[in-house]
Amino acid sequence: MDNLFYNWNIPLTINKKLRIIDDTLRDGLQAPNVTAPTLVEKLTLIDCMNKNGIYSIIISYPAASKDLYAETSAILRHIRDECYKIVPSLAGRTVLQDLQPIADLQQHFGQQLRAYTFIACSPIRQNVENWDMGFICGQTECAIKYLVTENIYPIIVIEDSTRSKPDDLTEVIRCAIDNGAKSVTLADTVGYINPEGVRQLIGFVRGIIGNCAELEWHGHNDRGLAIINALTAIMCGIDYIHTTAAGIGERTGNVSFEQLLVNLWLEGYRDIDLSFLNELAMLTAQYTHIPIPQNQPIIGDDIFTTGTGVHASAILKALKNGNIVLADSVYSSVPASLLGRKQNIEVGQMSGHANVEAKLRQLQLLCTDEIVDKILAAAKTSRHFLTDIEITRLVEANA
Repeated sequence: MDNLFYNWNIPLTINKKLRIIDDTLRDGLQAPNVTAPTLVEKLTLIDCMNKNGIYSIIISYPAASKDLYAETSAILRHIRDECYKIVPSLAGRTVLQDLQPIADLQQHFGQQLRAYTFIACSPIRQNVENWDMGFICGQTECAIKYLVTENIYPIIVIEDSTRSKPDDLTEVIRCAIDNGAKSVTLADTVGYINPEGVRQLIGFVRGIIGNCAELEWHGHNDRGLAIINALTAIMCGIDYIHTTAAGIGERTGNVSFEQLLVNLWLEGYRDIDLSFLNELAMLTAQYTHIPIPQNQPIIGDDIFTTGTGVHASAILKALKNGNIVLADSVYSSVPASLLGRKQNIEVGQMSGHANVEAKLRQLQLLCTDEIVDKILAAAKTSRHFLTDIEITRLVEANA
């Protein structure tokens, strides 16, 4: 295939130890209009995530309610009993009332948990919360020391990192590391930063932490930059990247797991089976009642669908020669077969004879020149792709 198109892309430099942290069941469930999945549904999602090779799942914020605590306990039991490789993570503020439930759960199940404890230091948050750096560092020190004492894997999450002052970031990060934090999570909490800003921020923070801690990226999509910012963070050598299934999350969502994994696969990161991506996205949409837009990259219905005559003709010529790889590439940058899907030909205003003939073969309907002309004429005056029912009726009327 390399000789069939010129590749202008510069290969991404990917940390081969890069790990995926899934935040669907925590940040993902903060999405507007979300319906929280039942416990059984959450366990089904975790089963699917385990097949996708995710390193860790942020299961919940167990201090938020008694119900969440009980569900978290049930999920931890499920992960343990199924002997999953997934490492459980939990979240809470830098206050003991949020962290004590995490300690209780770790003690009960006897498995070390990762704890994401979060606080902000951006000027706007300091102003709104009436905090100063003394308070912020005091909270950070107390939280990290407690997690270390309880033998919980301590991770400091700096909310609104991307709008924080360098001196303030330096102070809180050094405070966290000096007291035992093993990882620092940079959070683009309101989806503010652009790719060049990501490079500058990660380079700056790497200069603070050196080899003393790992570095994580948690991005939001308010400006539509979540995926490119995540890829930029990866090129900058980030150790962990946070994602959610179907990109759901607070406001406009988070880094899409599906989009990220496919992009990484196309760049040579191929240790994960992508055939389960669609299943995870569909289950997430079903359980949360957040529909997947038809034109969403990777998992939308339209990604491998065309009704344009020229496009369909090229795809069908490749298929007639038995070349699936060619058919998957001639009008697509993402191979449908990679995700267990197929190229789909529909019939609409811009279709040609090849579209109609392919559709009739797919539906196993009679295909004559007269029927093809009748269907094509109907399509040219329609404002939508003809449905299978409409095509079937046209065939029956002209048979």
